[in-house]
Amino acid sequence: MRLILEVIANHDYDKSRFLRGAAIDETKIPDIEAAEAIMEAQTVRYLHSDRTTIHLLDKPISFDDTQEAIYRLPPPLIVVRQCW
Repeated sequence: MRLILEVIANHDYDKSRFLRGAAIDETKIPDIEAAEAIMEAQTVRYLHSDRTTIHLLDKPISFDDTQEAIYRLPPPLIVVRQCW
């Protein structure tokens, strides 16, 4: 499984929020062909019409407005779902 923490455009590593000035050895970053990436990509079953954020839990998902509002609440949080 691959996890994307941040997209760094044009190799501007000094602008990264996560690297914080760490030295980057680009020879250790593997190239991946588009066809290979497409084959490995997981389908997102739902995409919000306005929001471009996705979350990676056990699979890529996009929350609706209610789910996103709950997700943004600070912990501790207990969610109780009633089924009728």
